[in-house]
Amino acid sequence: MGRDIPLSATTPMGGAEHDTVLPLVARTYRALSRTALPGNAGARAATIGDVGTLLDRMRAQAAETGVVVVMPTAVTAWSALPLPADP
Repeated sequence: MGRDIPLSATTPMGGAEHDTVLPLVARTYRALSRTALPGNAGARAATIGDVGTLLDRMRAQAAETGVVVVMPTAVTAWSALPLPADP
């Protein structure tokens, strides 16, 4: 059969005290809101509010409630292609 391909999976998670997860959530939402919700309009955008203050509000709520945010798992696979033969 074929050769084994290395795989890894990462699931970022953290609360108010972590400097990675909540900024990632805010940046992701901000990026999506520019394309999926132009002008920060729509029912979900109205619920979430101003994307400019989203990170601060998320940190405050996470600190108050002790919540831990769990991001989707990212799976990676990598392999090397054989180098072409010299002509």
